[in-house]
Amino acid sequence: MTEIERTHNEAMEAAWRGDLPAEAVRASFEASFCGAEGDFKGWWEDANGTREVFPIHAPIWQAVGLAHVRERRAEEGVWISIRGDITPEGCTFTRNWDERRYFGTHQGAPVVPPKNQKKIYPNDEAWLEEFTIGQRRTPEHLPSWIAGSKLEDQGQVFDPNGAVPEQLAAVASTAPWGEWIRDFTLAMERFVEGQRGMVRGLREPADSLEFESMSEIIADNVPGIFFDELKQKPLAELFAAWATLSGSSVASFAPSGTIAEALDAHDERAEKAFAEVTNHLDDAVEALVEARVIRS
Repeated sequence: MTEIERTHNEAMEAAWRGDLPAEAVRASFEASFCGAEGDFKGWWEDANGTREVFPIHAPIWQAVGLAHVRERRAEEGVWISIRGDITPEGCTFTRNWDERRYFGTHQGAPVVPPKNQKKIYPNDEAWLEEFTIGQRRTPEHLPSWIAGSKLEDQGQVFDPNGAVPEQLAAVASTAPWGEWIRDFTLAMERFVEGQRGMVRGLREPADSLEFESMSEIIADNVPGIFFDELKQKPLAELFAAWATLSGSSVASFAPSGTIAEALDAHDERAEKAFAEVTNHLDDAVEALVEARVIRS
């Protein structure tokens, strides 16, 4: 358990106990979230075993909602649901990051889907939006029930040989910049593969909130992935790219080995070159997304 989870557990327990009747000796609730919507189910039980429905009230809902938002993880997003249990022995909270939940009052909710498939909510579309736009989970952290679902072919999203944004125009026709820009575009393609919500947002107008959000997600994630791949390139390529960017002569460098080897050895010239080259590309990512996304 992390420190922030421990803090939220204390806040949720205080709000919950303050809302329960004095005669409650056992209680349980589960709160589930998808996008801006949520579902809450709870009950309490007295010493005689008489069980009553526990309706949602503001204090516990606010405490749970705050925990849901603040416990977000960089790659895993936020948890899907949380279960609270009070017994004579104490209070516990269990977070669910991967199991699907179904909103509604049908039997077995929220764990079991309704018998009428048309009444399933949140549906696949809603969960896809939640994981790719709302939570911004990375592909490897998508639940198996959504990552493995049958999605329509999204088609090619980016043109690896497409337009070059102004920020990269001066270097794009030189080696190795042309190849690197193409490889970066292919890295963007791999990142959005299978993420229907992201693809839909990218195909919105460039001045739309949806497009801007998806572009930001790519700018936050793809550079790190690509730069790790870039480190395996020959060091000579890095100095050639740096020479083009800085206007210096390649002849003044006689590098050998890979970029990674030079960085591991704390080669000052390699560190300076890598920082300037990657910063230049990093600054142009959102413009490159707009220039190379295929909307038709």
